[in-house]
Amino acid sequence: MTRTLCSALLAMAVIASAQAQFAPAVDTAASLSVPERYALTNATVLDGRGGPAQRNRVIVIEAGRIAAIGRSAPHGLQVYDLKGATVLPGLMDAHVHIADFAAMRKALDQGVTTARSMGVPKFTDVGLRDLARAGAVAGPELFAAGYHFYPRPPETFFTDFPQFAEVLSGGLKGADLMGRIAEAQLARGIDWIKVNATARASQPGDDPAQVLYGEAEIAALVRAGASRRVHVAAHAHGDDGARDALRAGARSIEHATFLSDATIALAKARGAYLVPTAVTVKNLATSTSDRIPETSRILGRRMWPALQRTVAEAHRAGVMLVAGTDTAYTPTNRLGIADEVAVLAEMGLSPAEALAAATINAADMLGIGHRTGAVAVGLEADLLVVRGDPLADLSTLKTPLMVISDGRIAVDARENK
Repeated sequence: MTRTLCSALLAMAVIASAQAQFAPAVDTAASLSVPERYALTNATVLDGRGGPAQRNRVIVIEAGRIAAIGRSAPHGLQVYDLKGATVLPGLMDAHVHIADFAAMRKALDQGVTTARSMGVPKFTDVGLRDLARAGAVAGPELFAAGYHFYPRPPETFFTDFPQFAEVLSGGLKGADLMGRIAEAQLARGIDWIKVNATARASQPGDDPAQVLYGEAEIAALVRAGASRRVHVAAHAHGDDGARDALRAGARSIEHATFLSDATIALAKARGAYLVPTAVTVKNLATSTSDRIPETSRILGRRMWPALQRTVAEAHRAGVMLVAGTDTAYTPTNRLGIADEVAVLAEMGLSPAEALAAATINAADMLGIGHRTGAVAVGLEADLLVVRGDPLADLSTLKTPLMVISDGRIAVDARENK
């Protein structure tokens, strides 16, 4: 994300949070229906694993999991008649900046049942994650990264970690210091470590290829997370930074704008994932809105062709691509995960491959493919219900009929319920 756009998104999140303090309290959990055992009938099932559509199926959900997929519903169950609508895995947004309850709810309403936070202040994502897991707040399952590693942390970093006051004058750099800060963040419960391997891309005069952290420094973060099975995500627009991050053991490369064929081949060899956040870059390149500074639009027009090439080459090489929007799901955000899936399809992925980037590929990257990311017996009931065939028309993802998260019904927009 560009610094200008990131700042704007964070500012909007702060304003929304401030307004919420003076608004009537909203019961964010009460709208989630939690029947212990129920059935979705007359369903067309896309399992998310590449299998053919299964028509006229009944999905039995019990205690938050898919208990059965068959032809008939057991007697006495509460029944939700889907009338032929398609059931597919809930969507995953692997790069978000969600910062409050309203954003959690908005993401869930758009079909996001799992999300990975890539940087918010004050460990807000850790708190939101725990509230959602407890069922106290309606939102996706959230994986938290806390503060990302950047040479000049925000002021809130120092109020959370006054023991690292030396960073105020010396900057956040050096393998030893970064390892110690990683340990401190891990103690606060983060699920991922995010590092800015290259500079942000804020305006045309900036150099997003500038390397901020080298292989040794990123390797220190990888070592710190390894004992807890916490992986490193590396923000890297530039090729040198992405290459260093991959050599150090980063699991995912965020943005990946200017990658060479050699670095793409390295990502494939290392089993790493690329999260291109393509919809945000395309929006910068094509927007005519005066809400986006002209400098950002110019930068977007530079980045967009390079990112298109990276995605095409990575796809051709068989690198795992994962969907992420790089948005905050604030009230003013127009873009969501359905838009990212559509843009990936525009960039050459098949509709099934684009959907996989937001389901099974993301689940694999997050290490949760054994429990979610597909429609199969025994997995968590993280489900999206849409009208029609999403493989024929990806726009159906933008208007969910139902969203089910851990068996809890978050959205039910069916007619004649």
